[in-house]
Amino acid sequence: MRYNFASLHSLRGNVDLALDEIDAALSKGFTDYDALRDDPDLANLRRHPEFRKILEKHKVFIMR
Repeated sequence: MRYNFASLHSLRGNVDLALDEIDAALSKGFTDYDALRDDPDLANLRRHPEFRKILEKHKVFIMR
């Protein structure tokens, strides 16, 4: 559910809220790393420097 909130906030341009939701989703055990890498709803998040920091915090490496 947190991932879906992240997608919603991302699409609405609320990047800070979306990043908070991605962080929460990963904290709660979200593991669909393909979605983090490829979901077009998160495109603007992937360009944000904080996105990479959140992934590193959770030891998630999705870059190809």
